[in-house]
Amino acid sequence: MALLAFPRSSCASGVVTNCAQADLVAALNEGGLVTLDCDGTIALTNEITISREAILDGSGHAITISGNNATRLFSVNPGIKFTLINLTLANGHHRGSEDGARVGLTHLVATVSVEDSLTMEVTSHLFT
Repeated sequence: MALLAFPRSSCASGVVTNCAQADLVAALNEGGLVTLDCDGTIALTNEITISREAILDGSGHAITISGNNATRLFSVNPGIKFTLINLTLANGHHRGSEDGARVGLTHLVATVSVEDSLTMEVTSHLFT
C-alpha cells in the first residue's frame, strides 16, 4: 500500500454550521475561506482577532455578527487580508481612547474588504 503525501495548503478552509462564537473563532483561526452554513445571529462576548488571511462568506444565509453593544467585532492584525461577504455587522461597541473608525473593525496596516454586507448600529465612546 502506498500513501500519497500532499503539501498542506497555506490557505485552509472551513464550514461553520453552528452560529456560535466558538465555532466561528475556530474556523477563522485556520484562515482561508470560511463559509457560514447557518442562519441567525452570532453574538460576540469579546472581539475576534484575525491573525491569518481569511474570507468570511455568509452567501445564501441570513447571518448577523453582533457585538451586543458591548464589544468591537474584529481586530485585524497588521499585514493580514480579511474579507467579509454577505453578512450583517451590528451593535459593535468600543470604549477607549482610540479613534472612532476603529469601532467595528480594527485594522492597522491590514487589508479589510467588505462586500455585499451591511453595517449598522455601531457606537464608540472616546475618552483620554
